[in-house]
Amino acid sequence: MEAGKPILGICRGMQLLNVALGGSLLQDLPTLRPDAVHHESGRYDRHAHGVEFVEGGKMAGWFGGMKGGNVVSIHHQAVNRLGKDVVVEALSRDDGIVEAIRWDGDSFVCGVQWHPEFHTRRAGDQLLDCAPLLEAFLTAARR
Repeated sequence: MEAGKPILGICRGMQLLNVALGGSLLQDLPTLRPDAVHHESGRYDRHAHGVEFVEGGKMAGWFGGMKGGNVVSIHHQAVNRLGKDVVVEALSRDDGIVEAIRWDGDSFVCGVQWHPEFHTRRAGDQLLDCAPLLEAFLTAARR
């Protein structure tokens, strides 16, 4: 971040970004938020749930104004308190857990709680196409 290089944190990487910027985590969702939907299961990379983009956020813009979609989810920790200059970009559709964040600084620093690398085109999955997120990251890297 100090060098101004773009960063895309995935899952634990998003959590690390938030903590590095002074935020905190819910250490175990099933224990601390028993009302939350399951964010992981024995199905591992086949477990998915819905997310909604924050209206007017950068991520909503990258995705062409889409409301959100289904994402592969493999986590039992989550953002509790946001770090300094961190803004929420997406929330879990069913329980409001933070699913994407962005640093409101001069360079591209973004994190998603989901796993875009597992969003391949599998029959019937109907997962969010993460190409716009990856393209935003690659565009920042090219600069």
